[in-house]
Amino acid sequence: MLPAATIAAPAQQSATATPQDAVGQRRVEVITVSATRLPVRLSDLPVAATTWEARDLAQAPAIVIDEALRSSPAVSLFRRTSSRDSHPTAQGLNLRGIAPSGVSRALVLVDGIPMNDPFGGWVYWDRVPLLAIEKIEVALGGGSAPYGNQALGGVLQFVTRKQMETNLQMQVLAGNESTVRFGVAAGGTFGGGSMFASAQLFNTAGYIQTAPEERGSVDEPISSNNQAARLRVDFGGLTINVDGLREIRGNGTALQNNNTSYGGVSATWNGVTVSGNRGWNVYGLARSQVFESDFSSVATDRNSERQVLLQRVPATDFGAGGYGWSSFGGTSGKVSYGGDWRRVHGHSKEFVVFNSSTRTPGGIQNSGGGFGAIDWQASPDVTVSAGLRVDAWHNEPQDAAGDPRSASAVSPRAGVSWRPTSGVTLRGAGYGAFRAPTLNELYRQFRVGNVATSPNPDLIEERLWGAEAGGGWSGPIGASSARLTVDGTFYWNNLDDAIINATVSVSPNFIRRRRENLGAATARGVEINGRLDFAEQWTISAAYARLDSFIREAIPGTDPATTVGNRLPQVPTYRTRATLWYRSRPGWAGSLSVGVIGEQFEDDLNLLPLAAAVLVDASIEIPIIDAAQFTIRVENLFDEAIEIKRAPVLAYGAPRLVYAGFTLTFPD
Repeated sequence: MLPAATIAAPAQQSATATPQDAVGQRRVEVITVSATRLPVRLSDLPVAATTWEARDLAQAPAIVIDEALRSSPAVSLFRRTSSRDSHPTAQGLNLRGIAPSGVSRALVLVDGIPMNDPFGGWVYWDRVPLLAIEKIEVALGGGSAPYGNQALGGVLQFVTRKQMETNLQMQVLAGNESTVRFGVAAGGTFGGGSMFASAQLFNTAGYIQTAPEERGSVDEPISSNNQAARLRVDFGGLTINVDGLREIRGNGTALQNNNTSYGGVSATWNGVTVSGNRGWNVYGLARSQVFESDFSSVATDRNSERQVLLQRVPATDFGAGGYGWSSFGGTSGKVSYGGDWRRVHGHSKEFVVFNSSTRTPGGIQNSGGGFGAIDWQASPDVTVSAGLRVDAWHNEPQDAAGDPRSASAVSPRAGVSWRPTSGVTLRGAGYGAFRAPTLNELYRQFRVGNVATSPNPDLIEERLWGAEAGGGWSGPIGASSARLTVDGTFYWNNLDDAIINATVSVSPNFIRRRRENLGAATARGVEINGRLDFAEQWTISAAYARLDSFIREAIPGTDPATTVGNRLPQVPTYRTRATLWYRSRPGWAGSLSVGVIGEQFEDDLNLLPLAAAVLVDASIEIPIIDAAQFTIRVENLFDEAIEIKRAPVLAYGAPRLVYAGFTLTFPD
């Protein structure tokens, strides 16, 4: 959905692609830090990457930030739903179709600090107010070499704003389903430092997900209400971030709800020598949260329900790390090195209603590792990089009957980027990555309607070995002012011991699943991006991803005939999107976007297909005065019924959402 300035040209890291200002007159090189932990031009990366700038996020027809990410077909969310209408535990980030369950297989960062939920690995997207974001970076492909755990499929990073050009900015949007988003941001300088504060309120009464022909009297809208706030203080090389979140959700019936309370603080200290040939960064973080979720059993006719399970999951997260870099060979090369450590403590206090029993599974997970890497500009046109990381972790179950477990992993990565001629880049990379099972997967059970999933304390880590090759071209078309950018990537990932919600039994009214390690899976595909800038004010972007993700080896001890060759759950056969953007110098802007999601399956047995779907979105930005902008946006313009699950009844994704509002900027 985002303009080509960020997704079709730089997306998948087109070699010479650079973004434009609002009228296409100025081009600057895009710099990213997420792929290597060092500032690197997109054109020098050996792996595919993409960047969204703040302006593009602000103008995208996406009421919540994770909906904006669907503009890149390589990026998808679990169950075709966003944080507007999905349970937090299903808010995993799925890059390149390697996530067979709701847990995120990508590491999500905020200014270099891990953001994934410490207990479950999912992502609270609403933790970062939109007005706080300067840009979002995504590095695709195994990212464990520089980052370790959770970066199995790549890394997404929120880069927040350090200060504002004006004193105050406000935005209010309101639409159907009683949907309201209000944001405010303020900043300024003091002495030798700066301060930036932001907050966001979001509320929607939601919609009923259960298909009309399946509904009963218990079915209610999926609702969401949350409040988030962040404070960033920079002084010299020191950055302190404090943030908090309060979230309340209704999950479709009166007895199914969940609440989250979160607070965290982090501190980062950066140092760079006067000559600029070396630098370092150290950080520390502390977080605490409580996640509560209630589950029910719904009658076959959906006219009654009864409470079956109440959960309260407190968790704490402490961590520290640091890395440094030094130049060699003048400025042609850099050596980087560092390490980090995290300690997560969480448990699920569970009350089983039908027999009035209680249990408190959970534990402590200590993890850490160290890495080293070399990035070398072998010639003006060739960049070579290589890195290696070693990690170890130790789980200590809270249940005295459980056994402590330790494991380790080695994650290499190497790649090359070559610019053989003006406007052309070729690149290739190979990597290894891993993800340790979360405390949630090891110890916490859950239930979605009449689908119950059990934990598995014997899970082992997922390991990925992958490679990719790609390239791109960017340049003018003939003697015209039009500029074309095209880019493509082919990737192949082998995923060993992938953690999946395996189907144990199926009946008309109840499905039982258990977390298990698959023998192996393959995720391969092709990503193609294109962008055309013409007539100074118009942009057409198009992107396509073919996703071929399937089970190669069954769960040990099970019948391979039931799963081998099946597609991984919740991974579509393809994703594609095309967008037409118009932007004028006075501030007028508009977009029309068409996206298609291919067929996918909800389950590992491939018994529950979800049909292909088409989404059309649109937006109009109208300047009122210098300090005010009026916005009209529509998501799912033609009210497409998007199948999101079939277990045990058919459910649909978000219907048409129309909303409008103002963005106000108050000058100094």
